[in-house]
Amino acid sequence: MRHQKDFAVGAYTVSFVPVGNLNKSACDCGVYAVKFIECHALGLALSLLHDGNIIEARHRILWDLWEAANDPELIDRMSKYQYPECLSSTVEEIL
Repeated sequence: MRHQKDFAVGAYTVSFVPVGNLNKSACDCGVYAVKFIECHALGLALSLLHDGNIIEARHRILWDLWEAANDPELIDRMSKYQYPECLSSTVEEIL
């Protein structure tokens, strides 16, 4: 016997808007994504991000990652990291 709940779901439409290239370089998607998240989390205007400053943002992210990768404290902690034990479970097949 099948049970069906009453869902308040209605039909919706999707509109695709043709948009040209948003940035000069096709390689800045990740930098824009990280900076959009950062601006949103800090409550900053997204208009702060543009092609004029995204290369500097890319370099800053690169530098931060380089510093983190060469941090003696982090290297020491990662060398002592132990993987957590995984709990085994049975696989249930859904029909």
